[in-house]
Amino acid sequence: MQVEASTTPLLTVDQVEKKQQQKFVGLVARVLQLTYTAILDRLIQEEKLNGCHGSVIQHPSQREHS
Repeated sequence: MQVEASTTPLLTVDQVEKKQQQKFVGLVARVLQLTYTAILDRLIQEEKLNGCHGSVIQHPSQREHS
């Protein structure tokens, strides 16, 4: 009787847990990055509007701000 060796290496429990932790850390990092980007963008937009003299005095030409 012959037994063939598997070509796919098996992972230990520790290796599987490490891979799962790496995926989780990557996901959390991405969520934090997107959150930081959104907050920073909002702050920049607010600063642009607050720094615009025409917007502060409600000048009609400033209704077309992006």
